[in-house]
Amino acid sequence: MAALNKVQVLTKSGWAAVTTKNLPATELYGVGGGYYVLKSNTVKYMTPTKQKLAELQKAKQVAWGKTLLKRGQIGKITVLTNTPLYKISSNGADLIPQPRTLKKGEELRIYTYKKGA
Repeated sequence: MAALNKVQVLTKSGWAAVTTKNLPATELYGVGGGYYVLKSNTVKYMTPTKQKLAELQKAKQVAWGKTLLKRGQIGKITVLTNTPLYKISSNGADLIPQPRTLKKGEELRIYTYKKGA
């Protein structure tokens, strides 16, 4: 089980104390810009079909649900219930919750997958 740590994060209304989880034993989907979503039952991960990948060879991007499939993308997630967005701390050991919460029904492109030790 991950240890919990208290840290300060900057929100729209100022600094706030939050609890973070150590990275070991976590699996994360990288949505770009240094932001991550925890792999959990609150999101559904999908990979592109062979047909979509073939279409992408002929174009820079291809329509895929509510998002566009772009080169370098490994999949997408659909948010099933409101889900927090995270950044990894500068020491690489903690997840820092971000002020933005992903809303049910959103789709995001996935560029990386990280698995903790």
